[in-house]
Amino acid sequence: MQIRLNSIFAIALIWLLISSCDSSHLDSTGKIRWKVNLKNQGNEFYLDSLYANEIGQKYLVDVFKVYLSNFKLFGSMTNEHTMNEYKLLSAADSTSLIFETPRIPLGSYHTIEIAIGVDSAANHSTAHVGDLSPTNDMAWNWNTGYKFVKLEGYFLPEGGGEKPLIYHIGEDRNFTYVRLQLIDPIVVDFDKTPTVEVDLNIDQLFYNPYIVDFTKVNESMVGPYSDSIAMNFKNGFLTLGL
Repeated sequence: MQIRLNSIFAIALIWLLISSCDSSHLDSTGKIRWKVNLKNQGNEFYLDSLYANEIGQKYLVDVFKVYLSNFKLFGSMTNEHTMNEYKLLSAADSTSLIFETPRIPLGSYHTIEIAIGVDSAANHSTAHVGDLSPTNDMAWNWNTGYKFVKLEGYFLPEGGGEKPLIYHIGEDRNFTYVRLQLIDPIVVDFDKTPTVEVDLNIDQLFYNPYIVDFTKVNESMVGPYSDSIAMNFKNGFLTLGL
């Protein structure tokens, strides 16, 4: 009888130990929190505020949206981890600027890579994963194909008045990866959710290397002019937050 009681006690103790473990410990993954700061000339960006581009043309933005996707992490022990996430950021919705990516293998990571836009597979799919819903007003039509960046507003030409600014940039050839090396490696652990902070510098969309002159083309949705603006994705549009 004493042996049977000891066995029952041992089984109960093992069950208690297992059930007390955090489930995240069992799948050996954690998560990362991302915080995106919208900036203009180094300061916080606000919709409907007056700014000037590199050649002194004054403008205001009343709509700004961008897709970030295909987040990648590079670590010394875990090599490379890709997150098939599609996040739509909107200047009008501050909650869209902070999000988490789950199921990250535990470990230390020193470099991140983020794509601006939507990769060709998702861009031509009707799966509509993540934020790829046609209801987000970023699809070219009701089925597939997305604007990667949508900027709308107006500029103030010399001589008075105002003219619209409409730049919708998409298409597979403009899908762009930006790789950033972290100042200090981040550590993903069971009980540690690191925050990666990046700045999205809207003013950089208008130069470096391609200088956007509002008086020449103030509306572009597809074609060479949009492609030229997309060249600026690579150079300072997305940087590490400080």
